[in-house]
Amino acid sequence: MSADDEDALRTLSLAEAGWRLHMTLGHQLRGEFGLWTAGAEALFNDINAKMPHRLAIDGDTASAALVDALWHDARSRA
Repeated sequence: MSADDEDALRTLSLAEAGWRLHMTLGHQLRGEFGLWTAGAEALFNDINAKMPHRLAIDGDTASAALVDALWHDARSRA
């Protein structure tokens, strides 16, 4: 994760971090976790079980849920 992405997680609102990080951190997560591949369904199921308020049905919604989780984690450590 880039320093800019880490800074955004700590300083932006959840909604703003979500749309600002979609093409940077979200793209990185989609690539590294293979969120656009057929094998990603198990990860979608795991995200949906842990974050039922964030339905992961494709690579974009899954990476958005992961960015949300990272945002909450960054805020809890601040």
